[in-house]
Amino acid sequence: MAIRVRPTTAACLLLFLAGCSVGDYEAKMLDAQNRVERFEEGNRLLEGPLAMPTRVEKGITIVDIDLFLRPPKGISTTASNEKSPRARLLYTFVASRQGGAGPFAYVEIAFVETKSKNAKDFEKSVIEVFSPTGQGTRGKRQVTPLGRPPMTYSTFEFDDAKYSYSINFIKGPINQLAIVYWINRASKGQATRAIEVSLASCALDSESHAVRKNQGTPLTVPQHPK
Repeated sequence: MAIRVRPTTAACLLLFLAGCSVGDYEAKMLDAQNRVERFEEGNRLLEGPLAMPTRVEKGITIVDIDLFLRPPKGISTTASNEKSPRARLLYTFVASRQGGAGPFAYVEIAFVETKSKNAKDFEKSVIEVFSPTGQGTRGKRQVTPLGRPPMTYSTFEFDDAKYSYSINFIKGPINQLAIVYWINRASKGQATRAIEVSLASCALDSESHAVRKNQGTPLTVPQHPK
């Protein structure tokens, strides 16, 4: 499910530019156009946000992580193994229908509290679930979310006979998060931009609330100068 612009793109641009003086009109116009293009790209490449797994304790439903994340188009937004994560660690989101997610087969997430005893070996634990046979490639990936500061992920990527795997780690003040993209190896080159846009949609811990609240519009309307 794509997120729709509210209000319309044209109305957003008019409101965004309403407070501009002549001197900064062109700069604000360019910024507004870039924001709208980024927002529309997100709707083209991504689904709506993932539904986070829940558990019930004493009749109360608890969500274990505050996370906003939009997966690539065609990936289900509900975990297929919510009550039984793979290796007791990874929640799996499958393609809505066979071949319906383009180059992607699955998206998985794992998380751990930053201050827990398991946080130190979290990255190692996630990678070991996949048992990569080759060397793999470690690196950094920086993405720039819409209207937020850049984010830097630690990455580990490798291939097997059928899939390419992109494992992306990031730390928040409360939780550490791993986002894993399973890519059909023959279509690997088609996945790069969707991964970047998906990772840029991520908001972890307290930041997730503001992003979820503002997901319907790409523009922040400025105050009109007096």
